[in-house]
Amino acid sequence: MSRVETVGPVFSEMRTTHHGPVVISQDLTVFNVTAEPVVARQAVVDPVRWPVVGPTLEPPAWWADALITG
Repeated sequence: MSRVETVGPVFSEMRTTHHGPVVISQDLTVFNVTAEPVVARQAVVDPVRWPVVGPTLEPPAWWADALITG
């Protein structure tokens, strides 16, 4: 199913109750929220830059129960 086949019906149904602005977001969508209108844009990523490695943290205890295996 293409994006057009799924987004169109969703927008039609949504517009029955919501008439304000809407943004279809995807990975790396950035929302700049200020006193002025909200602006949505795509982040610019350098595909060859090395990742920034942060400290290694212990996962919370509940992760073990939530882990999907198999």
